Amino acid sequence: MQKYLYSCLLPILLICININLVAQDSTQQSFPGNHYALQFQIKESFSISEFNGGIVSGKYLLNNLDQIRIGLYLGVSDDNSISGTEKRESNSYSFLIHSQYLLKISSFHDIIFYSGGGPYLGYSSSEMSTTYGYGVPDITTSKTTVESETIEYGFSFAIGTEWFLKNNLSLSLEYGFSFGNKIREDYVSDDIQRNKMYDGSSLRLVRDEIKFGVSFYF
Repeated sequence: MQKYLYSCLLPILLICININLVAQDSTQQSFPGNHYALQFQIKESFSISEFNGGIVSGKYLLNNLDQIRIGLYLGVSDDNSISGTEKRESNSYSFLIHSQYLLKISSFHDIIFYSGGGPYLGYSSSEMSTTYGYGVPDITTSKTTVESETIEYGFSFAIGTEWFLKNNLSLSLEYGFSFGNKIREDYVSDDIQRNKMYDGSSLRLVRDEIKFGVSFYF
């Protein structure tokens, strides 16, 4: 609950700070004169062991106020566990590509506030298998597998702040949400047959996780 509270308060805080700084802005810090940047971001749920929650983006600066960002998210996880005579194996992978137009909305000294949005496309696949009778001698084991495939597309929005430590190096904090369509198919199979459990789509409005990033301009 606390995590969701912080996530809801962050965009409100950023907007309030931005409104206050519009009147105080005297330095008008802009995006640097470099034309390109490479950005690395991690989400709240980032995990090195599962290679999950990291985003790599390339940015092209149109001018000192506008930029285009194209990002790629990759997620891979693998888990095995044994409970009594049941052995569970699960694995999943996913990717998401997004393109966003970002606009500087205000600045204060070396800190820039920005917002923007753009389309995204993603795909994910997961499989979870359960083997019954595992490790029990003289018993024929049985196995059940649940598979899922998902395609999603839509429009994402972002609001964030970027602090320039140097002209070519910055740290960022970003929050966002997305609205789009999610298409999913689920299958269940055993030693005999494979059946479709679910096939459908749904429109969703989803909050994004808070992202922390570092950008290198060149």
